[in-house]
Amino acid sequence: MKKLISILLTFAFVFVSMTGCSAAESEKNSQFTLTMQIGNPVMTINGSEKKIDENGTVPVIENDRTLVPIRAIIEAMGGSVLWDSETNTAVLTLGRDKITLNIGSETAFFNEEKHTLDVAPKIINDRTMLPIRFIAESFKFAVDWDEKTETITITKDFADVTDNSEATPDTSKGGKTLVVYYSASGSTAKVAEYIKNAANADIFELEPVDKYSDADLNWTNSSSRVNAEHEDESKRDIKLKNTTVPNWEDYDTVFIGYPIWWGIAAWPVNNFVKNNDFSGKTVIPFCTSASSGLGESGKLLRDMAGTGNWQEGKRFRSGASESDVTEWVKTLELPSPSETANETNSLVVYFSQPETDKPDNMTQEEDNSTVVIDGKVLGNTQYMAQVIAENTNSDIFRIEPSIPYPTDHTTLVNQASEEKQDKARPAIKNKIENLDKYDTIYIGYPNWWGDMPMILYTFFESYDFSGKTIITFNTHGGSGFSNTVSTIRSLEPDATVVEGLSISRNHIQDAKDEIVEWVNGL
Repeated sequence: MKKLISILLTFAFVFVSMTGCSAAESEKNSQFTLTMQIGNPVMTINGSEKKIDENGTVPVIENDRTLVPIRAIIEAMGGSVLWDSETNTAVLTLGRDKITLNIGSETAFFNEEKHTLDVAPKIINDRTMLPIRFIAESFKFAVDWDEKTETITITKDFADVTDNSEATPDTSKGGKTLVVYYSASGSTAKVAEYIKNAANADIFELEPVDKYSDADLNWTNSSSRVNAEHEDESKRDIKLKNTTVPNWEDYDTVFIGYPIWWGIAAWPVNNFVKNNDFSGKTVIPFCTSASSGLGESGKLLRDMAGTGNWQEGKRFRSGASESDVTEWVKTLELPSPSETANETNSLVVYFSQPETDKPDNMTQEEDNSTVVIDGKVLGNTQYMAQVIAENTNSDIFRIEPSIPYPTDHTTLVNQASEEKQDKARPAIKNKIENLDKYDTIYIGYPNWWGDMPMILYTFFESYDFSGKTIITFNTHGGSGFSNTVSTIRSLEPDATVVEGLSISRNHIQDAKDEIVEWVNGL
């Protein structure tokens, strides 16, 4: 077997979803093996043959270089590819690891570590050429070249992983599961306790300030409290003793349990849902009832929350056994804290300035600066940030000025203009404490006077984003990004800066589907 020749990957601008077995799937079987042969449009993944893509793309040899389609390989490994045509940059992501390469540059970054390549990535015949040995070995895959059969083989034995960071990930933060519940008669409490045990979770009980008595819960009595609340929705604003969960940010998965009242979730859970941010969390509803199903109770709570990745959930009979509950929890394949502690390697950073916090009787200027979701007033960019965070499982950070900006429109506009003229650097009162853990940073801001708010300049000058990927998003009144993306590239020359999504303030209220589609396409 000769030494592997210098192999380069063709990044064909064909965004293909692989249907074959990925490395993530192969991990369950301990061994991943992918083979490709020169001139053959079919590759083999763990013994199963799959087309490389629907266009019949084949590996070729050109100028003593073996060329293969990169997306097929990276996605088969279980990773993803992000291509920025403006900067000719490819970002390859696999698990917590990321490789960033630029056309014509022999410098590449693996996570934040700088490397020098033997061959600079280049474009040949409209194909982007990337060095495979560096890519595969950085991701801890082995690469072999059989000159006689002209076959490329990429392998990994997951049973033989010795990297300490993978074997013993940091569990100091994140990856935890929480069971939140309200129980009227005790049935939901029992199921909550069963889930807690099965999922190795923490538990948090919702307790009304004005506790329900047995008489209050007697739905057969037309004069009872629950009947009165059912008939008059305004009476369902049930105050709770506590809606704040200690270390709420540590929980990735949240079960929410309740009895079914008249086909919906018992309304004492409403204030908890309304008063917590579920961004980046998986939320699993469960309920107890004698006969009614889950119905639309979970969907209604999801709409009420406005954030979070809400799952379908499960209904249990009032006398459900522990074995029934445990078997259901097992089907969810919940990750352990050690498996999820470092999953989140992206951060959503945003600056937003709503001009009011009151949802009613807004002026035109106040309406232009805000989005109202279920009675909650959010800034335009704030809303974008929350949707992005929830759909990328990202942490979120709001840039807050040390001296708050005025909410009066005319005063705010004038101050923004003066800051731009003076090249001011408004102070920021908060700080990102653990920037090193993030590979990808989504950064959002409004367009003020054809530029970023000057506080964004303060932000970029406060941190080093070398080796990281910055994906921009913004809201505007007609100017889009203007030149802000170019400005960010000049401020962060050692980062990969991707021009992302820009949404007009006139359309932001109904833009959730557009934002989600954009995120899913990255």
